[in-house]
Amino acid sequence: MEDLTVTHARLAGIVADAFGGTDEGTYAKLVVDGRDLYARVDDKADSLTLWGFWSRPLTNANAGLARAMANRVNTGELAPRVSIHTTDKGESYLLCDQAVTTALGLTDGQIVAFLDAVSQDTVAALEFFDSTYAEEFGADAPATTAEKDA
Repeated sequence: MEDLTVTHARLAGIVADAFGGTDEGTYAKLVVDGRDLYARVDDKADSLTLWGFWSRPLTNANAGLARAMANRVNTGELAPRVSIHTTDKGESYLLCDQAVTTALGLTDGQIVAFLDAVSQDTVAALEFFDSTYAEEFGADAPATTAEKDA
C-alpha cells in the first residue's frame, strides 16, 4: 500500500511536477497567474496550507480599506481566509490562506486538485484587493510577479 503521509519532500515534488514550483526549504513556492503563492505541510496540525500575500504593505492610509476588503473575503464572497501577517521588519500585509487536513492521507492527485482550486481562489482574492485599491485610491496596484520579471 502506498504511504500517503504528506511530507515536505513529497509536497515539494508534487508542486514542482504539477506547477513548475520550487522547494524553498520549509515551504514550496508556485506562481499562479503571475502571483507568488506558497504551500506548506504542518506535521503537528496534520494539515496542508496554501497562502499568498497582497503585495502592497498596509499603512495608516489604506488600513481601513484593507479591513473592509478582508471582511468581505472572510464573509464568504471569496474563498480564502484573510488575516494580517507582520514581517520581521515590522511591515504588515494581508495574507490569504486555506488549509486542508491530511489526517486521512491525500493522494498526489488530491493534493494537485486542492492546490489548483485554492490557488485560483487565492489569486481571485489578491486581484480583488488590487482592483479595489485602484478604485479607492486611483492608483495602480503593485505589479504581479510576472510583470516584474518581464
